[in-house]
Amino acid sequence: MQIQEITLTNPEAARALRNNELVGEFLEPTSPSDLAKRKGFAANVLHHHAKRLLELGLLFEAKRETKRVFYQLTARRFRYDRNMLGESPDNSQMQELITTFGKAYERSSHLEGREIDYSIHSFHDRSEFTDGKAKLIHCPEDTMLENLEAHPTHYSARTFQLSSKKYLELVKTLNQLMMDCEDEPSSSDGLCTFALLAFDGATREGATGSAALNSFK
Repeated sequence: MQIQEITLTNPEAARALRNNELVGEFLEPTSPSDLAKRKGFAANVLHHHAKRLLELGLLFEAKRETKRVFYQLTARRFRYDRNMLGESPDNSQMQELITTFGKAYERSSHLEGREIDYSIHSFHDRSEFTDGKAKLIHCPEDTMLENLEAHPTHYSARTFQLSSKKYLELVKTLNQLMMDCEDEPSSSDGLCTFALLAFDGATREGATGSAALNSFK
């Protein structure tokens, strides 16, 4: 039976929780074979992962149907002491994100054959738009064919003056957009990562209304 929360004391379990992207797929009773078809993996690979997560106490056997076994998360929320894995209690996940993005950016730069990286900073006010609203820039559908990798790195940041209510609405909307992508069928192009960062204040003094763009797209 699934419970609400578990505190992990086994470093191997904590490491598997942090590094295995498929753990969350077992929120409800799930067959590794069905998950393999949905994600485009070999069935034996998913069965191996599921059994390992079972051994570590992250999953339990929820039910069996003929020859299929369904596994489920033992809890909806897991916690562990970061010191157990030698992580910094303050910014371990942020540092991991920064490092991973940096490597991806270098890879994109190398594939594009660029010797110089360009950062674009644009400033505007609402009078520049005929309807008083900012507009999304739509790229032609065939522009992806010009890229040398399926998911070229992209960085975009904006500083606004928003009420706390509007701030929360924007964060929830962007999060929902990312969650909606989970319903997309698996792609042969592989995995990509979108990270949403939002915080009180500006990156530098006087940055209100500014935008920064750094992209290979």
